[in-house]
Amino acid sequence: MFNKSEILDIDRQSKIRNYSFIYFFRPISILPTFIFYKFKLLPNQITYSRILIFLVLMFHPMFNLEIEIFTFFVFILFIQILDFCDGNLARIYNINNLYGKLIDGLGDVIIPLSYIYLSFYVNNFDLNNTISYLLFAMLILYFLSVIIELKLSLYRKLSKVSEKKSNANSIDKNIKIFIRSCLESIQSSHIIIVLIFVSLGYIYELVVILLILSFISFIDSLRAVIKIKNQLELIKYTNLSSFKE
Repeated sequence: MFNKSEILDIDRQSKIRNYSFIYFFRPISILPTFIFYKFKLLPNQITYSRILIFLVLMFHPMFNLEIEIFTFFVFILFIQILDFCDGNLARIYNINNLYGKLIDGLGDVIIPLSYIYLSFYVNNFDLNNTISYLLFAMLILYFLSVIIELKLSLYRKLSKVSEKKSNANSIDKNIKIFIRSCLESIQSSHIIIVLIFVSLGYIYELVVILLILSFISFIDSLRAVIKIKNQLELIKYTNLSSFKE
């Protein structure tokens, strides 16, 4: 059953809050979700439409279509909003299956891949240039981060390693949570940053910022790996000490 309040509360349940989800993407997805719900569309159908729109956008010259770069990324923003819509519908219909997750994961790759169009636009489909190299570096870092995060997520579900309790006081803890919330919000707002810089015509500066954000995300993923590794070593040491006693 469609429940607006439940949808809006989805992103408020975590300690680390993604403000771009809470105050922009989730609220703006309410209306299209309601429309899709009334037409009894399924989450996978929304995901298929996201992929189809993306393919048309990326290969629009083959269809003799002319799309300005700002319009192109407005459509990409729409695709990202549809991502929230299919997630909302999945919760409404209580659908949770492996195929849906795989298809939705494929749809999530769309957003970073769309940034290649920046090079096409600036250099007329010539990939042998600085912007292209920076974009490919950004994509490599992005996909490495995604792979690491997926493996970490799977490991956390399968293992019994719990989060290490921090000895920091509540103020330090809240500051850390706020900083991480801001970082996640920025990382999730790539497309908004793209639209702002594209409208101003600062393409090269935009690509550098995207590369920096991907690098930060990659470093954060490595930090999570090191953290879990330290937890494992601590558990191993504790178990050995108990065994000796």
